[in-house]
Amino acid sequence: MVELEVDQDNSCIQIKGKLIQTTVMSAHKIFQNLAQSPRDWKIDFSQVTQVDSCALALLIEWKKTSRNQSSKIKFQHLPKALISIANLSQVEDLILQ
Repeated sequence: MVELEVDQDNSCIQIKGKLIQTTVMSAHKIFQNLAQSPRDWKIDFSQVTQVDSCALALLIEWKKTSRNQSSKIKFQHLPKALISIANLSQVEDLILQ
């Protein structure tokens, strides 16, 4: 299970739980609803308990969405496992920007 919580000023999204193959579509749908109004986002991963390569694909998609809307997205407190997957996939720079 995965949850996305938005802070009071609607600029930071806290992700909680597992961000894996069975949960990324749920997280993506929630983000798509939030991202309908372009703004700069901070996404906090400090409470993510498990990731897989699907999580990396999701982050890349979110970067694409924000770029298409001329907004920015910053990922904070990325799990080490996710950074390792990004490094192996040679896209570490993309998610750490």
